[in-house]
Formats: sequence, C-alpha cells, structure tokens
Amino acid sequence: MPLESYIIAKLCKELKLKDINVHTQDFEYEAADASRIQDFLNYYKSRKLNHIEKSLLIKLILESYNDYFQSNANDAEKNRNSEIVPILSSEYLQHRDILDYWACGTEKLEDCFAITPLVRDFLSQVD
Repeated sequence: MPLESYIIAKLCKELKLKDINVHTQDFEYEAADASRIQDFLNYYKSRKLNHIEKSLLIKLILESYNDYFQSNANDAEKNRNSEIVPILSSEYLQHRDILDYWACGTEKLEDCFAITPLVRDFLSQVD
C-alpha cells in the first residue's frame, strides 16, 4: 500500500471517518464533515504528525470549513479567528500550496470557494 493510502487509512480509523477508498485522490472531499471541525483540529494539535499527515489533515479541515461556510454564511464571520489561524500561521510555509489553491488566485469571489475571502485575508497578513 502506498504511503499516502496508508496514512488515509490511519486517519480514517483514528478519526472514525466513514468508509473511504484509501486509494482516492479526493480524500478531503469525501471525508469532509462540517460538524467535526473541532475533532479534526484537536487531532491535528494533539498528535505528532508527519508532513503528509499534516497536509492531508489541513486539506480535510479546510474542506470541512468550506462546507460549513457554505451552509452557515451568516456565522462565517464569527469563526474567522478560529483555531485554524494559529495552526496555519505556525506552519504557513508547509501549507502554502494548499492555501494558494483555496485563495483562487485573482478570480472573482463569486467564482471561488466560500472560504476564499478568509484565506485571502490570512495570506495578505502573512505575506
């Protein structure tokens, strides 16, 4: 089993995620769960994770946040300074490519993700 598939299987087991094909390229989309953001953050903060685990988990967390913001647009601003900002700040360089994906370059916001304004704001503060 390739390393990333092994790590996906490990995350699914330890986080009690629904059955996911461990060979999927869409782990974060299939496993995202807006109701479990805090669980994912707690896991990230409480474990010694390698680079691949951190990247997969950050993708899962951001996808879950995006799902949350899509269905709770009015509450999005309240969660702006959540626990994810310190994680991203401390490991910014490791997650830069992931953040660039969510920032959507210079696309119009209406053509972007629900969390794109928050990601762009974060990037403008750290760049």
